Amino acid sequence: MIENEPKVYRILRGGAERGYNSVDFSFKSNYLASVASAPDYSLSVWDWKNEKIVLKVKANSLDV
Repeated sequence: MIENEPKVYRILRGGAERGYNSVDFSFKSNYLASVASAPDYSLSVWDWKNEKIVLKVKANSLDV
């Protein structure tokens, strides 16, 4: 084992087909927001501790 290796806490599946352009945590709750890259361009809000998507919308025509 590598010293000071990052620990994986949760694995969030289903938020993006290929990757993310942006990810940010809420300071006052257990939520995480992500914006997926091409081709889906979706905005997802996660309950990251339970590994579940709370809200997912297409963001390709929205100012995010």
